[in-house]
This record gives sequence, structure tokens and C-alpha cells, in this order.
Amino acid sequence: MNKEYLLSIVVPVYNLEKYIARCINSLLEQGLTPNEYEIIIIDDGSTDNSLSICRNYEKQHQNITVRSQSNKGPGLARNLGLDLAQGEYIYMVDGDDYLIPNGLSFICRNFIHLHDFDLITFGYTIVKEYVCYGKPEGEIVYEGQAWDFILKYRIPPSSGYSFFVKRSFLEKYHLRFSNYMINEDILFTFSLLLLNPFILCLSCNFYRYVIHDNSICTTRERTHNRKCINDHISSVKEMYGLLEKYQLEKYNSDLFRRYTKMFNDLTFYMYKKILCAEYDIKEYKQIVSEFVSLQLLPLGVIGSGIKCRVSRFVINMMMKFPITYKPVCFLYNKIFVKYILTIKNKIYA
Repeated sequence: MNKEYLLSIVVPVYNLEKYIARCINSLLEQGLTPNEYEIIIIDDGSTDNSLSICRNYEKQHQNITVRSQSNKGPGLARNLGLDLAQGEYIYMVDGDDYLIPNGLSFICRNFIHLHDFDLITFGYTIVKEYVCYGKPEGEIVYEGQAWDFILKYRIPPSSGYSFFVKRSFLEKYHLRFSNYMINEDILFTFSLLLLNPFILCLSCNFYRYVIHDNSICTTRERTHNRKCINDHISSVKEMYGLLEKYQLEKYNSDLFRRYTKMFNDLTFYMYKKILCAEYDIKEYKQIVSEFVSLQLLPLGVIGSGIKCRVSRFVINMMMKFPITYKPVCFLYNKIFVKYILTIKNKIYA
């Protein structure tokens, strides 16, 4: 007989032998009893020792389940975890990240049963190495419908590690992740929020998102980045399709503008991949044409800092004058990445 837990934690893993033990150890230090939560680890066809490490933990802990599949991507790995989950709430954790101790128990003990919430959101911190600082604390900053929160404040973080979601809500609407290399979490959360769930927003911050050179977000391999850009275009098209399906532009134009602004903001983060993809001019013009048709270009105001202002100027210049793309590619890949970024990383290592 399947056991129902309060919380199911789904962890997709692919070639994370350096990080996965740290992640699992942090999940075992959350102040919850084994009867309260389960850890579901999906190995996505790792070719290193990740699966072996996970299997050893499975042997030692009754609430850890490990499954292995051929390499299908993080979205489909998470879907398998969702299919196996028995918890009232679902939480997504990346296998190269970690949590400070007792964060999950703090939320479960103090907030999770206040009302029948569909979604419980909280914060996270980006780090470059293991820095286990902070303590589980926080308070309620909002409770109500998701659309009202977005209109009053902002769009909540789109990554699965920044919220719990009720499993019955996912099953009711048959929500699952897409098979994109990137944006699969953004599309999932976007679909979730469009259903206007009842949410609880907390000021808690106990998740540590680790930036490292081997992650999907940081790799500079040319073919990989081209695939990411194609997936980005396809996922944004899907999100526009959902806006049209719910007729958001007609019935809630303010919310529609918030989301289209979010799509445009994503361009700022995608341009590093566009530069690493090293297109020829004809290919780059086609990418620009796709971005313009989706209102991803020209890039709007994204911040007041010098980095944001300079980046916005350069990105919009390359849109208007595609001939500048190749020189900027050279400066970015051969000068900035090779010398300036390398020195910066050594300083902060």
C-alpha cells in the first residue's frame, strides 16, 4: 500500500556526482520525520557515479526512492517524480543545490496547515560555493489569489525550488513539465499561475541555488546553446498560446502586460547563449526576426544599474544592426570570457 506523506521532494539528477550527496544530506537535515516526507530521486541517465551514490542513500533511508531512466531531460525526469509522488504537497529541488537545516520543517510546522493553499512560495539565495549560513525564519507577506498578488506586487519566482504546490491541484489540471532543455520550469509555473491558485507567500529564505561551470545555465558549448535558444522560442510561443487560450489580453489586460514584460525581460538572460551560439549573420537575422515577432526585442528597461543599461544598449544595437553581432561575439567569447570572466572567477573562488 502506498503511504501518503505531507511533502514529496522530487530531485532530478544528471551527472552530479560532485554535488548530489551534499544535496541529499541537506534534505535529511530538515527537521522532519521519515514518516512526514519522501525524497524521490530520478537519475536521468547519468554516466558518472551519481546513480550509485543515490542508491546507497536509498538503502539507508526508508523515505528515499531512486528511479533511473535513459537521458530524457530534466522536465521528463520531474514528471516521473510527480507520477511517483504520494505527498500532499510537491517540492522540486535541483540535485546540485542544497537547503540550510530545518527550513522545510519551519514551513510545515508554522504555515502549511493555516489554510487550504494551492501554492506556498518563498525565497532563495544564489551562491557560488557551499556557504551554509542563515536560519529558518520568516513570516507571511501575502495570502490570496495569484492574479491579485501579481497585479499588486510581481510575478512570483518561476523555479520549482521556490514553492510547494498541492499535488491534488496538479492532478486536477493535469499539469506536467515540458521536454525543453530550458524554460521547462518557467512554462510549468506560468501554466500553474494562469489557473489563479490560492497562494501563501512567505519571506522565508532557506534554499541555496549553486552556480557552477557545468550547469545548463552556464555552459558555453555552441550546439547546446543553439538548442536552448530554439527551446526558448518554442516555450515562449507556448506561453503566448496559453495567454490566448485564457483570453487574458481581453479580460485582464494589466496581467497580460505583466506577462509580456516578463517574456521581454528573459531576452536579457538569453543573449549570453545567443553570443555563445556563434551564428552566421543570416542565422542571426532569423533569430532576431523570431524574437521581434514574439515581442522579445527590442529589449525594454530591465534595471537602473550600469550593467543593465549597457547590456540593453548592446542587445538593441545588435537587433538594429545585425552586422555588429559578429564583432560582439568575438569580444564576448575571446576577450570577456577568456580573460575578464576567468580572472573574476579566480578572485571569487
